[in-house]
Amino acid sequence: MVDEAVVGQGHFSGVTSGFRDLDRLILGLQSGSLIVLGGRESMGKTALALSIAAHVALSECQPVMLFSMADSAESLRKRLLSSLGDICLRSIGVSDIDPDDFARLTETNEKLARCLLHIDESKHLSVSDMRDRAICFSTENGKLGLLVVDYLQLMNDQLPNGTSVGRRMNAVVSQLKSMAMALDCPVLLLSQVKRVVDAHADHRPQAKHLRDCSNLEQEADMIMMVYRDDYYRKTGKQPDIAEINIVKNGTGPNGCVKLAFVKDYVKFESLEPVSTV
Repeated sequence: MVDEAVVGQGHFSGVTSGFRDLDRLILGLQSGSLIVLGGRESMGKTALALSIAAHVALSECQPVMLFSMADSAESLRKRLLSSLGDICLRSIGVSDIDPDDFARLTETNEKLARCLLHIDESKHLSVSDMRDRAICFSTENGKLGLLVVDYLQLMNDQLPNGTSVGRRMNAVVSQLKSMAMALDCPVLLLSQVKRVVDAHADHRPQAKHLRDCSNLEQEADMIMMVYRDDYYRKTGKQPDIAEINIVKNGTGPNGCVKLAFVKDYVKFESLEPVSTV
């Protein structure tokens, strides 16, 4: 029920994503929920997940654990420094960095060092591995505000050799949902989508396009899809605009939220409200 999810005007029972219009639609990220973030490669799934994770850790001041099986912890840390400090990613780590960029880099680095955002770069983890590490982290630092998994198709299912990919992924998803409930925190699960969407006239993926898992649509409490028109067309109708399409929403209606995509910093931002004057 919407009334139960809303604590007060502008406040939700779940942790916020940091994106105004998205939070209004989904009412925050609810504890115990499995939230799927899907999209084609290079659409910005990891960038969006990083932004949400950083917001929960920095603005909500809650512990966050991010399991990255696709990228190293160092590469994600650089991306965070870039996106949070508005510093071109290519400038980070170079010896002749601009003095203003260096000042912002130092300030952002200090902020990240103070927050409880832990990145685990271990490969092919099982859900039980993640649960054990999350319990250890939360025991030391407090209840998790968010757990991020990047991404589903790289996880270890621990099933016997010869088990079909579909059965493997179905088992993992069911275990992830159980983990979200056991940890009493939202789990943000990134997932690839099938290439077939590239052949469609409308390239926006739907829940049925999630790759390798038939029960993901059923198990997930919410499914969000990232879409950028300029990914397919250099002269897209809306350059530098991303759509976050909510194709399943356990807390309300489905819908679409548009965000700005800043390529130089590989990050998303809320769009400025349109003036009615």
